[in-house]
Amino acid sequence: MVPAFRHCALAALAIAAAGITPAAAQDEPSTGVYGVARAGLSIDSNARLQGNNPTAGTTLQRDTDYKRGFNGELGIGYDAGPFRLEGTVGYTTAGVDKKQAAKGGFTADGRTKALTIGAAGYFDIAASEHVVPYVGGGIGMSRVDSRMSRLSGSPATGSRYSGKDWGFNWHLDAGVGIAATQSTTIELGARYSRTSSLRFDGFNGATKAQFRPRMSGWSAMLGIRQAF
Repeated sequence: MVPAFRHCALAALAIAAAGITPAAAQDEPSTGVYGVARAGLSIDSNARLQGNNPTAGTTLQRDTDYKRGFNGELGIGYDAGPFRLEGTVGYTTAGVDKKQAAKGGFTADGRTKALTIGAAGYFDIAASEHVVPYVGGGIGMSRVDSRMSRLSGSPATGSRYSGKDWGFNWHLDAGVGIAATQSTTIELGARYSRTSSLRFDGFNGATKAQFRPRMSGWSAMLGIRQAF
């Protein structure tokens, strides 16, 4: 009986080494490579004109508010236990809040879209086996496509710009991960992001001008992480 038991034990160890995890090990936290997908709403974002006297000679507001927009990203990461490192590609888009920007008798329009490539790091705080809060942030580069105008009169005159430029992006995140299965985690999170060093050519009336908006905002995001 003892040799037979020994053979069975050795067989079980061989199966585990081959990747079929015994039930006793399934309660251990999952580490290693994972994929991530997130999507959500930009709930409070704006564009602030930068530089000395940024509103001089222009009809554009110093701070232009945007309506709620879309925010999403895909990426791949590595979970090392309490710390995770990710590489992501994200996309955001939002339209100008025309009602707010039109105050003062103006006609306003605009939209901003951005494709962001970046890296981020997160610390997981093991509050319980299934609920794990996290904090972190990241940096990257954003390819921003933006247009904005604020005009009045007939024929319409005022200030406007449009164009594409690369800007520096950073963001801070906080949220909670909820273990759905051993390898799948659902995320609920919030993010503050900012993109700067942007320059767009435009006009103040008939005069050429350059505008340097800084894009920033808050987002609420829902995500899923799948370990491989």
